[in-house]
Amino acid sequence: MIIIDALSEDSYRERHIPGAVNLPASRKWSLDDVMRVLPSGTHSTTPIIIYCYSPECTAAEKLWIQLNKLGFYNTMHYSGGISDWFS
Repeated sequence: MIIIDALSEDSYRERHIPGAVNLPASRKWSLDDVMRVLPSGTHSTTPIIIYCYSPECTAAEKLWIQLNKLGFYNTMHYSGGISDWFS
């Protein structure tokens, strides 16, 4: 399972869920770019959990759409986000 932080690089550096990788939703990702960031051995059916800041944040949803278009379909949205995780 992979946990992805969809927030900006600055937000990720400030605080993120331990073990999460950063794919900012504000960037347009290609499959090659995504595969360079995700751990080796990742494939289209690897379980992926995407989060952003809070239920009101839309970054995770935007990244989810991008990843689905790239063929990643086993994706879930942790809607509570980082604010829920650290509360």
